Amino acid sequence: MTKEINTMLNLKKLALIVAVASVIVAMPLAAETHTGGAVYKITVVTQTAASTTNVVGWKSLTGAFANITVPAGGPPQLVNVRFSAESYCTGGGGWCQVKIMDDATGMEMKPAANTNFAFDTPSSDLYEGNAMERTLVLDPGPHTIQVYFGSFSDAATFFTLDDWTLAVTQYKNGI
Repeated sequence: MTKEINTMLNLKKLALIVAVASVIVAMPLAAETHTGGAVYKITVVTQTAASTTNVVGWKSLTGAFANITVPAGGPPQLVNVRFSAESYCTGGGGWCQVKIMDDATGMEMKPAANTNFAFDTPSSDLYEGNAMERTLVLDPGPHTIQVYFGSFSDAATFFTLDDWTLAVTQYKNGI
């Protein structure tokens, strides 16, 4: 009888572990909140020349970068980046992606979606205006904020960005 009771207890423990694990897996990730003080500096870069790629993978968008500095000896800064462009995505399947990186740290601006953020999708429509916004708290030192674009479906997907604006806002005392 003791062996049967131990088996029943072990099965109940296993059921409880599975139930808890299921709840943890099903829980959505918590939203991240960052705050900053007064605006420290705004850097805006614009371009009217079109850039096109059909490379499978990430390619830096020519000219779409801003060199910024978080002052030495000071606190980290909240950096907010807005990017907007005329976009044209055609051919292949999947979608056309954009991501914004801090090349100095190798970190993708948040939310860091890597290849899971569709900036545009292949369709028969022509150019359309699209935008994204990203943020990151950066430590003191020099940083290069760089826009990357590409497609991860196949080389038959062509992605063109034109008439774009990259706006980088630095806020004092970011957390």
